[in-house]
Parts: sequence; structure tokens; C-alpha cells
Amino acid sequence: MSKLHETSITIYESLQHIKDNKYIMPAFQRQFVWNMEQIEKLWDSILLHYPIATFLFWHLDEDNTSWDTSFSNFRRDLTFNGKKESDSVDYDLVTIDLKATDTAILDGQQRLTSLYLSLLGEAYIRPAYARKVGGERHLTRLMIELNKNKTETDEEEYNTKRFDIKFHYGKSSPTHFNIKDILQDKFQNASTREKAIEDTVATVPPDSKAYARDILEMLYRKIFVDKLIRYTEILEMGHDDALEMFVRFNAGGKPLRKHEVTMAIIEAYWPHSKTEFGKLLTDSFDGFGTDFIIRTALTQSNTNK
Repeated sequence: MSKLHETSITIYESLQHIKDNKYIMPAFQRQFVWNMEQIEKLWDSILLHYPIATFLFWHLDEDNTSWDTSFSNFRRDLTFNGKKESDSVDYDLVTIDLKATDTAILDGQQRLTSLYLSLLGEAYIRPAYARKVGGERHLTRLMIELNKNKTETDEEEYNTKRFDIKFHYGKSSPTHFNIKDILQDKFQNASTREKAIEDTVATVPPDSKAYARDILEMLYRKIFVDKLIRYTEILEMGHDDALEMFVRFNAGGKPLRKHEVTMAIIEAYWPHSKTEFGKLLTDSFDGFGTDFIIRTALTQSNTNK
């Protein structure tokens, strides 16, 4: 019987685990599907002190993995299309070293990937006219406006962002702060943090300095101090049970669509299925998606009976 262990860590700790390959994803995980606005709203929720839900981790060891148990690494960089939607390619399958990698993410991939792209990874945007493969793309930065008089938010609109957090590329405003810069040593070091904050708010108008200081201090706390990554780790669980739990867990919130559930099951037993499907979805079939292949196969199967 599986055992449960509940604990929490900081955002920075979780991202270091991804960087060091301690965290991995089972092959049946779906692709990264969040758009840029969802990432922006995640950070808005964090600064508003909202909980960002719990995470579900699967502990890996020699008893529940074998040579043919397939996994995928987290994306270190990602491209979004002109509509700011995820335009990712298939994850590459990898083998793992259990001495370094001992945790697979069953629920929380979208949030963890979003946090990683914001702080340690790279996010690009591809113009509408550019080719998907090898075409032009621009490096973007997740910026927050420190001048409260310039914030582009509507507090009256339901579910809008309360802070002006947006992805930008190209020239930015002097009062924009790149969220990734909070990782610099001068912000992490207690002896230099106050000066680093004051240097940063130097370009902010006097009536916004307190607002800007609060944002920078909150960013530091939310990333390095507060243990916002609350997770349940499942121990002594086999591959098939992990797949079933993944499917069941995704029955709530924003659930997997039927073809995504089917695809997860296929990938669990045919890890190279995404790659093979991708080979078919080219030329005149470009844009159809895996749903098209699954429905066609099911239709053909029923016809042949």
C-alpha cells in the first residue's frame, strides 16, 4: 500500500530541484499548455498572498521503476506563438539516475514549469509571420511595473490582475523590474538587500517608492522565504497506480479532455507515441492534433469489427 508524506518548500528550492534534475515528469504527462496570461496571473496570485494549490509528487526508487519506465525532463525554454499560447514541441524521453532523480511530478507541472520559465529558464515569442520550425523568435522577460501611476490594470474587472505583470520583449520602461533579477546576489544577501532595493526604486516617482519597495520585498519573501510549494509525496507506488492517480487527479479543476486521457494511457505503454504522432501531423495534416489520430484510429477499429 502506498504511503503519503506531506511537506512544503520554497519556490526557489523547487526550481533548484528542477535545475538539478531531481524532479522529472512521467512520460504520460501532457504537454505544457498554459499561455502567457496564465503565467502572469500565477505571479499575480502569489503577490496577492493567494495559495497556489497543492502539488502531487511520486517518489521514485528501484522498486517502482525499471529500465523501460520512461520519463521526460522539464522544459528549460519555451516558445509562445503570436497569440501568446504555448507552442511547444514534444518532450524528449530520458533515462534517469535514481541517485540524482527521485521525484516525478503527477500534478503541478504547469505551475512549476511556469515558475521555472519566469526565473531560471527562457521564454520566447514567435511572431505570427514566422515559421514554427527555425523561424524568428524574440526573448521575452516577465516584468512588473513599479510605478503605481502607470499600472495597466482594472480593479473593477472580475478576475483581472491586480499587479501590472506582463511579458515584454525589446525596450522596457525604467520603472519596469525584471522578476528574474530578484535572483541576483545583491537581493539574496541580507547585508546588501536594502541597498539593492533602494537602487532599484531610484527611478520610481516619490509617490510610488513605498509601493515599489513592498513589491520587491514581497518578491524576495515569496521566492526565498515562504514555503509556497505545498505537496503530497506518494511513496511505494508502482507505475500503473501512478498513471491511474494522474488520470483521476485530473478529473477536477481543469480536467484532461478525453483524448488527453487516452493519450496519457497510450504514452504510459508506448513512450514514443508522441514522436510517432508528430511525424504524421505534418504537411496537409499540420494543425489536426493527436485528437484527430485517436478518433480516426477508434473509428477505423470499430469499422473493422
